[in-house]
Amino acid sequence: MFSDSSNNFTITSEYSTPSDFGSIKLIYNELTETLFDGSIIWNGLGGINFPQNFINQDEFEVANTTDAVYPVNGFQNIFNFENQSYDYLQIWSSIQKLIKVREYLKSNPSATVKLFRYTPSVGVGNPSEWDWIIFMKN
Repeated sequence: MFSDSSNNFTITSEYSTPSDFGSIKLIYNELTETLFDGSIIWNGLGGINFPQNFINQDEFEVANTTDAVYPVNGFQNIFNFENQSYDYLQIWSSIQKLIKVREYLKSNPSATVKLFRYTPSVGVGNPSEWDWIIFMKN
């Protein structure tokens, strides 16, 4: 995905509070590469500017097994403006059977899985419009 590489994977955020319009940008710090850029609208609905396309979890192969796998070092919420508690295992359970996710854990067993909840609507926001985005590095 990137022309350079790094052994580290730090994600920093640039957040513009939405008084009417705001934004959130996530940057792969070691490479100074944008990972995510989205607008946030108060009592409205922002949108994702970057990346243009996500690969939906339905497009990945699923492991034919009943076991569950978890990141040994857990999860890191990379932007939690309101400092809320979330059930990360529930979020993780929706993707942990994907073969690509299992390959990631196998190739990078000590990594922390990074999660980000994108809320393009705030104020009277609609949770059905919000998405969890998961970042993993192999």
